[in-house]
Amino acid sequence: MIKIISSGILFFFVVFVFLGILVSETTQAFSQLFFLLCKSKIAYSLMIKMLCFFIFIAGLFYLFVAHYREKEDFAKNILASCVCIFFLFIFIYLVSLPEENYIDTLHFYSYGIMYLDFFSLLDLNFFEILVAGFFYVFLLFLPCVFLLFNWHFDIQKSLHNFALKFFPSINICIMVLIASAFQPYYDKANFYLYIDFFLFIIALVIMIFLFFKKKFLFDFYEYTNLLILIFLMLLVLSCSDILAKANYYNVRYCLYLIAFFSWCCEWMFGDLIRSENA
Repeated sequence: MIKIISSGILFFFVVFVFLGILVSETTQAFSQLFFLLCKSKIAYSLMIKMLCFFIFIAGLFYLFVAHYREKEDFAKNILASCVCIFFLFIFIYLVSLPEENYIDTLHFYSYGIMYLDFFSLLDLNFFEILVAGFFYVFLLFLPCVFLLFNWHFDIQKSLHNFALKFFPSINICIMVLIASAFQPYYDKANFYLYIDFFLFIIALVIMIFLFFKKKFLFDFYEYTNLLILIFLMLLVLSCSDILAKANYYNVRYCLYLIAFFSWCCEWMFGDLIRSENA
């Protein structure tokens, strides 16, 4: 059930993004459509607020259901509480942001960061790097490498037992890979921005190896999301110039939040659903 809902949300969102990019690429009259959709207070920004609110509600609902059914888990309760507090704070912060003048920000100038050195660029894009780094490390590289090299958890050790409870499925890893794929593959404003693309290529290679070595991990929805990844890569490859001129991070945040929401639902409600069906 969780996999069906999360894959459906991802599919409809990616189709919406596809349409926005294709319209901007193929029509002169609406060439600024994707750029405008990416601006603050417009479509993708509103979706970010909605996803933050849904994650907060999911954590709150889990705490209520776990307490009501007397199936509370201390580690899950702590993390669910942290998720609730964090995303409630993020939601309130985003809602309280002041309005922007869209006419003054109609064009996105990338030449301002063209000549920045590595540390200046790091300081400028610290939040984006922090978010992408979290997803790359904890919901993509670590779980995929763990599965690829046949590592195992020792449930007698508390740290291993904690990691096992929150270990993401391969479907979540693919969703994070889809989010990481959404970036310009060329025409980047600064050479150091290609580090992000390099990390994506490494993650993609690991996923390919994992696919051929552990095919039993991939089911219908994993195959479907891999097809979405392929189509997204082809689209971005042909339209990287559009992404390079827009604040594509808002789209990427939406994709990351969909993956995070799905991951939270996995460890929050997976055991509860299985116990109810047993």
